[in-house]
Amino acid sequence: MVSNFTKIGSLQKSFGTDGFLRYKVLPEFKLDLKSAKFLFMMHDDYYVPYRIVELQAEKKLIHLDDVNDQEAASAIQSQDLFLPSDDLDVKEEDQSDFLVGYKLYDNEDFISTVIEVRTIAGYYYAVLNYNDKEVLIPVHEELMLELNPDEKLVRMDLPEGILDL
Repeated sequence: MVSNFTKIGSLQKSFGTDGFLRYKVLPEFKLDLKSAKFLFMMHDDYYVPYRIVELQAEKKLIHLDDVNDQEAASAIQSQDLFLPSDDLDVKEEDQSDFLVGYKLYDNEDFISTVIEVRTIAGYYYAVLNYNDKEVLIPVHEELMLELNPDEKLVRMDLPEGILDL
């Protein structure tokens, strides 16, 4: 029996009338979510499994078994999402350095190699050496265009001026 779970993200608002929900997932768990057949949510101090019927990763939409209408989707929106820790490619103790050594691009332009990942107030920041100064880039799924572990590459759409801070 699995007893250790890791929070990977959360459900957001319902989308449409067929039971789809928007979701947010931490960047290091995107691949884990794509390969998962079940997600878990906490109900009455128990992890309850939900079978994934459909995942539209590019739109950040998910459809879960037995969540077939807007009312059912609204009942579980804002719930935290969990996966069994043993099933994760990135174990919880390794999360602090999941991007170290990755080449970071702003769209097509190479910026720098990630030298460290810091957690500040619960958020991840990639630390880069850019123009002889230390720069912190928020690791946020809305900025990420591509995460390729095979090539150790992360492509982001950085806000204008962030490298000048």
